[in-house]
Amino acid sequence: MVFTSSAAAVGFHNDRPSTEKDYFNQKPELFPYGFSKFSAEEAVAEALFKGLDVVTLNPTVIIGPGDLNMISGTFIVQTARYGALTPYTSGGVAVTDVRDVARWHLMAAEKGRTGQRYILSSANYSYKEWFSLIAQSIGVSKPRIYVPDFVLPAAIRMVSLLHRLRVNLPLDENQVRLGAQKVHFDASKAWKELGEPQIDMAQSIRETFAWYEAHGFIPTSFLAELRETVSKGLNRMRLTRRQAES
Repeated sequence: MVFTSSAAAVGFHNDRPSTEKDYFNQKPELFPYGFSKFSAEEAVAEALFKGLDVVTLNPTVIIGPGDLNMISGTFIVQTARYGALTPYTSGGVAVTDVRDVARWHLMAAEKGRTGQRYILSSANYSYKEWFSLIAQSIGVSKPRIYVPDFVLPAAIRMVSLLHRLRVNLPLDENQVRLGAQKVHFDASKAWKELGEPQIDMAQSIRETFAWYEAHGFIPTSFLAELRETVSKGLNRMRLTRRQAES
């Protein structure tokens, strides 16, 4: 059996990339998603002890064409909308393409070793590098707004308040909290045993963006929308002034 977990169950270390030998090291209440994946792996470990032939896969952030829910695609959508105004933090991210993940699943069923975990990832980036690569790949201005670590506690409180007010945001408090964390992984084990990734991340970004664009998921540029709003407001003011003068 091939069990799909998540790299979130592996744990994070700012001083080095995490490996399959690492385990969840965050507070469960602050990162419930990762804790749920770790708990599921514990159940799989019990089944393994009872004789189940199982391989566990731990994919990192996945992007690619066809992501209807835009779970990780928000990186691309928000960069397309905000361009140079896209904020970035000191942390980092590990990413891969969905087609490589699918191929690794097939290889794990064929070649994976019973009881082993395999981190599935293509590359590690700082957030500045990641958002800059997205911007370059889709043809918008690179991000220029750096959010320092000391601002994050206030940002967490603001996001929490907005969520309580039912404001729809592309991220939650836990994601903001992880903004200063280098979420990097060593995928060399999977590369060696299941094969190296075949899709370059710049290619993945371009093809994901093209799919979103073709299906109407790319919003109007924030600056273009702002210019249009200001223009309409000025036109209304001019019309009101002319009406008052006539």
